[in-house]
Amino acid sequence: MVFSFSKWPGSMKLKVLVEDFDPLKENDFVSFHQIFIEQTPSSSRSTAGEKNVTIHNRTSLSLTFKVYCDPMYYGPDCTVFCQPKDDYRGHYTCHNKTGEKLCIAGKQ
Repeated sequence: MVFSFSKWPGSMKLKVLVEDFDPLKENDFVSFHQIFIEQTPSSSRSTAGEKNVTIHNRTSLSLTFKVYCDPMYYGPDCTVFCQPKDDYRGHYTCHNKTGEKLCIAGKQ
């Protein structure tokens, strides 16, 4: 599953209700899992480290997750936008963690 945010709030709570599906009667409650995820996002999907978590209750829930910014978005809440330019609109690249615009040497 992918959960998208316009601004990463710094954390999220994931809740999972486990039910037993019986076609001839109502679903039966089995278990409830809840996890609080607090993570600083990586600047890209490829550099984001995977985190593994297992929760034990009446049932077990194992999950692996990554937190990362969309392409061209940076910063601790993924709100800094930077798109590299090398044309009449500008001559700069973007810092791979902060999104700060970095001038291309020798270009004006």
